[in-house]
Amino acid sequence: MPGTCEQCATLPATKVSPTGRSLCESCFAHLAGLSAVGTTLAGGGDPPSAVGAGIAATGFTSSMDIESQHRAGQRAKLAATEGFWARLKVRLIG
Repeated sequence: MPGTCEQCATLPATKVSPTGRSLCESCFAHLAGLSAVGTTLAGGGDPPSAVGAGIAATGFTSSMDIESQHRAGQRAKLAATEGFWARLKVRLIG
């Protein structure tokens, strides 16, 4: 993945679009929102529904990042834990 976003060319690229373009967090969220708006309008939805879908899609991209970071932290904690019961406790409780 190249170092900078192919859309804004200023921020570091941390995401890849479905077409393979390297994008920063902001540009990726913007693309997801525009895609949701276009899909809603193409499916026959009204403009207010399209705006709502765009806002929801934009927010969903950042929530998935938070979930991915949480899972990565849990995997690291699990890898550092030894013993069956200790690992089970990490899996169940955290």
